[in-house]
Amino acid sequence: MRPFASSARLLIHTHARACLLGAGAAAPLFLCDLRNGTHRSPSLPLPLTTNPSPSCPSPSTRPHSTSARTLVELDPLAKMAKKHLKRLYAPKDWMLSKLTGVFAPRPRPGPHKLRECLPLLVIIRNRLKYALNAREGEMILRQGLVHVDKQPRRDGKYPAGFMDVVEIPKTGDRFRLLYDVKGRFAFVSVSEAEAKIKLMKVVNLYTATGRIPVAVTHDGHRIRYPDPHTSIGDTIVYNIQEKKCVDLIKNRQGKAVIVTGGANRGRIGEIVSVERHPGAFNIAHLKDASGAEFATRTANVFVIGKDLSNLQVTVPKQQGLRMNVIQEREERLIAAEARKNAPARGARKARK
Repeated sequence: MRPFASSARLLIHTHARACLLGAGAAAPLFLCDLRNGTHRSPSLPLPLTTNPSPSCPSPSTRPHSTSARTLVELDPLAKMAKKHLKRLYAPKDWMLSKLTGVFAPRPRPGPHKLRECLPLLVIIRNRLKYALNAREGEMILRQGLVHVDKQPRRDGKYPAGFMDVVEIPKTGDRFRLLYDVKGRFAFVSVSEAEAKIKLMKVVNLYTATGRIPVAVTHDGHRIRYPDPHTSIGDTIVYNIQEKKCVDLIKNRQGKAVIVTGGANRGRIGEIVSVERHPGAFNIAHLKDASGAEFATRTANVFVIGKDLSNLQVTVPKQQGLRMNVIQEREERLIAAEARKNAPARGARKARK
């Protein structure tokens, strides 16, 4: 019999052997099966010792006596599901206030990882401001008013991630989830025609049963019979309404890419060269539209166009160009001066 065959069994450490064999003897572990209450002894007792007590009763008469020391151990392979997430430990790119609540919606298992997604409740309540609280957000979602990739999603914890299209048909709003130059999720407004297109990065290729070639993308899609020239790292232009592949963009030198991980997440540039490091991470050297050069791992590169002038999707307003602290300070000063010189709202009404 296996002592750890089930996590629903308790290991009861009794003094029975010490009572029967005398002082100095080691007491074995008796297994109590919670289903029928029977006691069984393992073939090899575990190295646990107890102080002998001559007054200890036999395990057959009083197995749960107060003189017996009970040791409860669960199966180390068993693990409870985690369904809660403290707001302090939520990803920083969610930009949740730590003073407005204790918990945050924990994303369900889905097409994107927990640290690389945004729950629909956070999108509706905190980003798009359609709801004031979680109750209103759940009411909106349960009516099927929010679509992700043309599919209505009613779960507030559904994980929406990079390149997903969030659409609200009742208001006509359509947004694509991308990264800004600071690595945070940005909602880019797209047209109705562009909302039908989605870029998906190929992360795996395999042959299924029946010798069917399958391409696995970054968002969990499994595309049967992809283009024969498809390789890992390439980008598939996918029509989410007709559910078919439109085009294939190879991951090669000169292609326009966006960085999806690391310190340069959100920056856009073209591939200049790739350093091969067998047994380590390959490094891609990129150059943005302003001529600034930077590097990242090739696993963090997501191809979005054939060149910087021919992008397949609309990018955030920064165009993937990261400014230094001096440039950011100048931008803030210009914006503050513009607000200062603008006439007050009450003064404009008085003039009218």
